[in-house]
Amino acid sequence: MKMRSEADVDEQIQELKTITRLQEQCRALQIQAVKEKSAKNKTMLALLSSNIRRGAQDWVLANKDDQRTISKACGKDASMRLAHCRSSMEVAREKLRKYVFDRVNVHNVLIHLVRRRGQKLESMQLELASLRSQPDATKEELRMLQVIRQLENNIEKTMIKITTSQNIHLLYVDLLDYLKKVSPLTPHPSPGKPSGREHRSLRPQPRCSASQWGQEPLGQGHAPRPPAGEGLQLSFRPVCPKDRPLLWAPAEQGHHVSVCGNLLVASSKRHIMGYIRIAWVFACI
Repeated sequence: MKMRSEADVDEQIQELKTITRLQEQCRALQIQAVKEKSAKNKTMLALLSSNIRRGAQDWVLANKDDQRTISKACGKDASMRLAHCRSSMEVAREKLRKYVFDRVNVHNVLIHLVRRRGQKLESMQLELASLRSQPDATKEELRMLQVIRQLENNIEKTMIKITTSQNIHLLYVDLLDYLKKVSPLTPHPSPGKPSGREHRSLRPQPRCSASQWGQEPLGQGHAPRPPAGEGLQLSFRPVCPKDRPLLWAPAEQGHHVSVCGNLLVASSKRHIMGYIRIAWVFACI
């Protein structure tokens, strides 16, 4: 029993030694593999770092090239250069392409307008040449043109006269209204076209004769002087017939008197004479 046990122990020891040797070999292999992998990783890291440095340099160069290209594309436009200075090449290219397309469209529109104006200028030149090629006006045509100008001048003068006549008519109507307000019971002529004698007469004449008035005939522009102390209130009884009503009473010292029953009302004559003179001046123009 003891002999078997020692033999088993020796076998187990040998097995354990072999296992230990195998484990050491595996560990050595693992260490060697790790070393080889570390060496490979170092070389890869060096390659990657060099690639990164090269990429960074390329990016800096590309960025400088983009900025130079953008500045060259923008030209002297500082605002556009500042707007695209921080943009990438693709974004700046799209923006500049849109700007160029817009400018091209504007240029095409301007070319179209220039062509249309050129055609219009050619048509006007042809019309001018045709007008210059026409013969000069004859004497009859010149005479007709002179007659036309004379008729136009006559029409303008007639229009001026019509306007002046309308103003005189309005002044005449206002004068009649003023006379009606001054002497409401005295009949006045209608505001139509007055005759030549009525238009030139500055003082109306009574319809009744001196014998019908029962007094002596009066001189033109003079009236019987009233008694002292009575002023302009003249008391006399007209004997004008009933079928011929009294229009005007005698005047004294630049006043005319209108009869309202037994009452004589004095009114100023200077304003009326002034209006009549103004109307006369307008009529003579």
